[in-house]
Amino acid sequence: MRFILALWASKFLLFILKLKKAHQDDKPGLLAYRICKNFNEKINKPKLVIAVTGTNGKTTVSSLIASILEKDHKKVGYNDWGANTLAGHARCLIDCVTIFNRPKKDVAVLEVDEMTSRETLKATDPDYIIVTNIAKDSIRRNESPDYIFSILKESLNSLSKAKIFLNADDPISSFLVSGDRVKYFGVAKTKDKIVDYKSKDFVICPKCYSKVEYIYQQYRAIGRFYCPRCDFKSKNSDYQLSLSLAKDEAILKYANKEEKYPLISSGIFELYNEVAVLALFKELNYSYEDLHNLISQVGITKIRKEETVVKNIKVLRHATKGQNSSAAAVVFEVVGEDPKTKEVILILDEEYEHFNGTETITWIYDADFEFLNKPNIRKIIVGGKRCLDYRLRLLLAGIPEDKIITVSTEDNLADYITIDKELEEVDILYEIGKVQKSCKLQEQLIKKIEGEAYED
Repeated sequence: MRFILALWASKFLLFILKLKKAHQDDKPGLLAYRICKNFNEKINKPKLVIAVTGTNGKTTVSSLIASILEKDHKKVGYNDWGANTLAGHARCLIDCVTIFNRPKKDVAVLEVDEMTSRETLKATDPDYIIVTNIAKDSIRRNESPDYIFSILKESLNSLSKAKIFLNADDPISSFLVSGDRVKYFGVAKTKDKIVDYKSKDFVICPKCYSKVEYIYQQYRAIGRFYCPRCDFKSKNSDYQLSLSLAKDEAILKYANKEEKYPLISSGIFELYNEVAVLALFKELNYSYEDLHNLISQVGITKIRKEETVVKNIKVLRHATKGQNSSAAAVVFEVVGEDPKTKEVILILDEEYEHFNGTETITWIYDADFEFLNKPNIRKIIVGGKRCLDYRLRLLLAGIPEDKIITVSTEDNLADYITIDKELEEVDILYEIGKVQKSCKLQEQLIKKIEGEAYED
């Protein structure tokens, strides 16, 4: 009776929120759990339940999966507003059933928070699980990869039916589970350079405690690795993605086959996201023709990355996960490796901390701001209450003082961009909670570029 009451009450609340166009809210799920403590275990699930977890990339991967399924005319329940804990999953599943607890959707795609995976995965019992990677994350909550590894290992080993996809090139997450139910995905070598990152996610072999070596390194700890003193090494990929020679297509290799697919993005971390998605759909027995057609219709969510070109000047928004040195360093590296003449705007203060004026800033000393110390980056504009902290970090990274502009607010930062004939790109690096601010800033930049004559 508690479950039925919880279902009806939460569905009624969801109905009201939909009328108000405020349905992307966890309140129905929170209400359901207040009434029935094991709500997610009792609610009926769609025939197919797919879960995506990991430190970085889970939102992109789950979004791509949901988009492809919708293009395939499937009815999909998806927690697309990032609610990846019990209440968010409950809200998603409430929308997947009738008031009589009968499934009305074909698939549920659930983004899963690593920290709460012991409860959420057990409650939803998914058919397929993708683990994107494990790396350092928020220093206040889950900074230790070892800690996250132990939680996910316990979570995955408690499930018996799920087929699990692991990143073969990740020396941490690839060893979560083993056996016939595991499929490994990876990306072929993309660069020769081995980077000595300031903060390292993985250094020591867990078997003999020697320093691991890399055959090639994609980014951070991701790449083909081995221990020179024992048999610890990378897993072999069941599904491996590589770029075509023209770098305009992705080539998927599996089971002695090769198939070409459209690139969703040429960025290295997006290649890992794409191969994880392709591996899942091949295991779901999608034909090459169908999958090629479907993936050509989707792309990276604009919340994470968006590009606009105005008067030959590219304006790029990059989601840069604040409090996460690993994710931020990856974005810094991508921006720094691009040789275009550019100016960079940083709005990295954590939005949710503004109400009390405090914020943990120690993570910025683990993040590799050194990647932004490039001659083609002629100016870095930092906005927000913590702008002086970022200024100090940029100076420690060797960036000349005259290149750094600090502004105590995050408004009107576009005014500090110099539009001239040499400028090719402006990169807006924003904390993930500041989507709206970054979009407004992008609009201001577009208007500035359109309305301003080039300076001689």
